[in-house]
Amino acid sequence: MALHAHRLALGLSTGVAAVWLAAMGFLLHRAALPPEASGDMLAVFRPGTAQDDALFALLNAGGTPIRQTATGFVWIVTDSTPGLVGRLKQQGMVAAYRPLPFTPTVAGCFALPDGVERLAVKK
Repeated sequence: MALHAHRLALGLSTGVAAVWLAAMGFLLHRAALPPEASGDMLAVFRPGTAQDDALFALLNAGGTPIRQTATGFVWIVTDSTPGLVGRLKQQGMVAAYRPLPFTPTVAGCFALPDGVERLAVKK
């Protein structure tokens, strides 16, 4: 009986992971910017891309790097000339997305991320 329960749990968790991966793939594909887009964006390179190679690709495409993210292979870049995404893809970028409207900050149980104000306590 225990073996059957483990198989059921393994099957259910595999199914949930497969559905999640399919949904994430679909959503990432739909959120990617078209080749003619420009402005502020997240430029995603293949994981393991050297920092110098990514920076060289950004500059070759005419983009202005703003900063590198914590992952190392994702950069925030900007350019006002249309077609930055297409030029970056020619330089080896995988995909481009609009940046998040906020900067995620890891905060523990007793900390607040930067920019979050405490609510006033009414007495």
